[in-house]
Amino acid sequence: MEKKMPKILRKQLLLNLLNGSPIGNTKKGYDGELKVLSAFENNLPASSTVIWDPIFIEYKPDFLIIDPELGFLFVEVKNWSPSFIKNFNKNGTILTKSGQKHPLKQTDNYINELNSFLQSFNLNQKDIYRTISSIVIFPNLILEEFSSRSEVLEWTSQQKNNFCKNHYFKDDLNSNLFQKMLSSKKFSRNFKKIFTLEEVNNIISSLGVESVFLSSPKVFEKYNAHMKQPIMFNNKYRIKIKSLLPFYMYWALF
Repeated sequence: MEKKMPKILRKQLLLNLLNGSPIGNTKKGYDGELKVLSAFENNLPASSTVIWDPIFIEYKPDFLIIDPELGFLFVEVKNWSPSFIKNFNKNGTILTKSGQKHPLKQTDNYINELNSFLQSFNLNQKDIYRTISSIVIFPNLILEEFSSRSEVLEWTSQQKNNFCKNHYFKDDLNSNLFQKMLSSKKFSRNFKKIFTLEEVNNIISSLGVESVFLSSPKVFEKYNAHMKQPIMFNNKYRIKIKSLLPFYMYWALF
C-alpha cells in the first residue's frame, strides 16, 4: 500500500529560487531547506501540512508545520558546516564564524507574529500560545559530531538532552522524525479541541498561498511605503494586502 504523503505548500517557489542560480550563503540556505523539506515529505504523516516560507509580513520563518497532534510547529533550518560553528552553549546560543546566534530564540518572533495573525480570525478566546512550538534543524551536522565536541563533553546528560529536545541533526531526519517532533511540543494542549477544521483550513489557505513572495525585500519596501504606518494583523490589512499584491508582485520583478 502506497504511503500517504503530507501536504506540502510553496515547494515550487523554493525550487524556482534554486533554479535562479543563487550564490553563496543564499544558495547554501536554500539547499539546506530543500533537504529538510524532502525529509518532511518522506517522514511526516498525511495529517501534516508543511508550509515553506509562510506568508508573514515582518519575519521570515523557514517552515511552519500544522498538524492535529503537533499543533503549530516552526522549523528554523541552519545549514551550517561543523567548521562554521565555534561553540555550542547549553542555553541555546551558538558562536559561529559570523558571530553569536540563538536560532531557537529567533523563533519567538515567529510565534508572536503567528499569534497576532491568528487574532485576525477573531480567535481571541483561544489559548493560541499553548498550541505553538519550535525546533531548529542542522541538516549538515550529525549528532555524533555535536556530541563529541569538547564543550559539549563538559555538559551533563540532562543538559545535552534538554538541548537536543529542540535541536535536531541530520540523523534525526528519519522515520522517527514525527515522534521526536511530538516530544518537542512545548505544551500538551489538544489542538483539535481549540481549532475547528474550518479555522485550520482558513489559516492554511492564508499562510500557504502558492504564488506569493511577500518576503521579497522590494515587496516589503513598496508595501510599507504605501501604508506609511506599522502593519497590523487584522482583517482590514489582510484585505489591503490581498488588493495590493498584483501591483506589488509586478513591481517586485524590477
